Amino acid sequence: LWVPPTPSDNRGVVNTGASHQPGDSFRVTPAGSPGTRVEYNATDAVGLTGVCVFFVRVLDSTPPVLVCPDPGNQTRAMDTGHPSYQLHSTDVQPASATDSSGTAVTVRGPPLTTLSGGDHRIVLNATDVAGNTANCSFFLRVRDLEPPHFTSCPAQDEVFFTGLGKDASYTFTWTVPTAQDNVAVETSRTELLDVTNPNSPQPAAAAQTVVLAEALLTRLYRVVVYDTSGLSASCNHTVKLSSDFGSSNGGGSDAAATDSSSGTSSLILYAAGGGGGLLLLLVIALVVKIQRSRRAKPADFNVILAEMEGIPESEDGPRTPREINRAHVKIVANLGKGNFGTVDKALLNEHKSLGVPAYLVATKQLLSKRPHDRIALLEEAALMAQFDHPHCVGLVGVVTKG
Repeated sequence: LWVPPTPSDNRGVVNTGASHQPGDSFRVTPAGSPGTRVEYNATDAVGLTGVCVFFVRVLDSTPPVLVCPDPGNQTRAMDTGHPSYQLHSTDVQPASATDSSGTAVTVRGPPLTTLSGGDHRIVLNATDVAGNTANCSFFLRVRDLEPPHFTSCPAQDEVFFTGLGKDASYTFTWTVPTAQDNVAVETSRTELLDVTNPNSPQPAAAAQTVVLAEALLTRLYRVVVYDTSGLSASCNHTVKLSSDFGSSNGGGSDAAATDSSSGTSSLILYAAGGGGGLLLLLVIALVVKIQRSRRAKPADFNVILAEMEGIPESEDGPRTPREINRAHVKIVANLGKGNFGTVDKALLNEHKSLGVPAYLVATKQLLSKRPHDRIALLEEAALMAQFDHPHCVGLVGVVTKG
């Protein structure tokens, strides 16, 4: 790289030295540095010393090689509860950054700020020790993956009407649950649905007008909300409406049902299997006392099953209790009485034309006039309909019509 200096002295040179020799390796000179200091020295016989100093600079004009992250894997979800994403240092790390000199490369990215939803161009800059630079860029996509959520989703409202007659129109207002989102709820897309019949949802409103043909009516509503990203959330809400129109009739109270032909009760029938060589067939009938007018339609167990949680399901869904003809149940004697109601012995003669003998049955008659007591007994029937075992009491059917 250079010709070494040759020392001379009037008395003769006794000793020489050097910090470097031609052929030595030198590192790239950093930007702004004078280079590597090279020193030669010589000493004469009387100890006097001479020095020769110069600097060696190794210049690098080749920029570093900078590779940005894989552009196909740069999607980030907004931070939970926020409409943006906080950029992290790991988001701006390059795939690689090298330099031909073998020295370290400094990489700088954008400030670690928050990014709103959408695509953002990220630029990385690399600098080697000689001051040569390189850059690369990629797009980082920020998406809203958090659906809206309801601030409150009350399971049930109860509305009681008094002083109006049967078959009158009742208007009630139910509380529509509210929702919020990390970005925004698109209120124009909010759906209010009446899903009392799950197979045929109908549009609904906060103010509903219904005709109460019976003392207790249950409606099931669903609220569906969407955010600006198209994500949705739903809330199911039950409204139970009850009226006092069935509590009296011309000043007299409803009489307890004593015969299957009276048309004043609903029956729930159970059967029990037997074991140990003895076949025991027991049918239990639960009777629910209602208003005197005959029921034109059976109880709607779809609503009852939809409200009940933890119902075990078969492959075809929850089992619905079977409706039995009221005329096939005949009460013959009283067995006992309690606070809840009375229990009577009766006969279930459902297949007389086929030569099948009548079954001994017991009927349980509800004395309470409150609609909620009736629905509680129907819920018991809906629950028992899900069990089928030869050694357990099993549901035969219900009588809710007529």
